[in-house]
Amino acid sequence: MTRRAQAQDAGFTLLELLVAMAVLSLLALVMMGGLKFSARVWERTQATSDETDAVSSAQAFIRHQLAAAYPQWQDTGSERPHILFDGAPQILSFLAPPPAQFGPGTNLRYTLQRSKAGDLEVVWQSQQPDAEPKATRLLSNIASVTFDYFGPAFGGNLLKWWDSWSNRARPPDLVRIRIAFPPGDRRVWPQLIVHPDITVDVRCIYEPLTRTCRGRPE
Repeated sequence: MTRRAQAQDAGFTLLELLVAMAVLSLLALVMMGGLKFSARVWERTQATSDETDAVSSAQAFIRHQLAAAYPQWQDTGSERPHILFDGAPQILSFLAPPPAQFGPGTNLRYTLQRSKAGDLEVVWQSQQPDAEPKATRLLSNIASVTFDYFGPAFGGNLLKWWDSWSNRARPPDLVRIRIAFPPGDRRVWPQLIVHPDITVDVRCIYEPLTRTCRGRPE
């Protein structure tokens, strides 16, 4: 082989090396782009999962506590005797046992509402005199919360949804909680309807004639 042929072979090999390096560089760029895209997809998926978990946790807490709402009888004298369950369109207050992680204890008064900061919060308070209320955020940044109550009318048998449930002798048959998120928010609030399981105050003194509670023992 002549020196010229060897030089041509060497030059051709160098050209191939340059082409291979260029191809590898392009492949590296494509792979980096793919990795960045995968990372963005993972981050979005993780964020969506975290948001879904937050909604699920909030619904589980509300469902559990509201199902265990206790209809404690209140005889306030001048007012109509009623149970301690005060439901309005945007706020709901009721008695229920402490959360499971707190262990057994006396019933607490819970209030579900939209806070001034725009969060869904639960305010809970002991029934002891001078007990300080404590607030816990269930969901951040909600547009609105709406409560509806299904049951009979005062002194009647008409069953329908009502926008309030206060000064009643019994809890509603169902409570519907609806939450709206701000425009563009990806979170979804599935339909949540809760049936309060306890309908009678076990310490109630039953009145056979009226078939209602006439008070609690001192």
